[in-house]
Amino acid sequence: MTDQLVHGDKQALSIDATDIISRDYGNNETTGKYATINGNRIYYETYGEGEPLLLLHGASESIRHYAKQIPALSASFKVIAVDTRGHGKSTADTTG
Repeated sequence: MTDQLVHGDKQALSIDATDIISRDYGNNETTGKYATINGNRIYYETYGEGEPLLLLHGASESIRHYAKQIPALSASFKVIAVDTRGHGKSTADTTG
């Protein structure tokens, strides 16, 4: 964690979450798969058993951002975590 001065005297807080986010989620060779949808390769990982629960991350994020939630949720659900188009390991074409 570092304090940085931005825009003159205003401060911003920058937190490095490198040690918090698991390296396995979002890059798991055992459970990771691709689905080709409209010419894009969409990466997803599946954990646990039970009713399906789809995890869709926000902008500029990836499956890695669910590292703390996946273990707890997969105890009760079949968790399907997706890297949305153009994020994480998913590709994006040039169409909107």
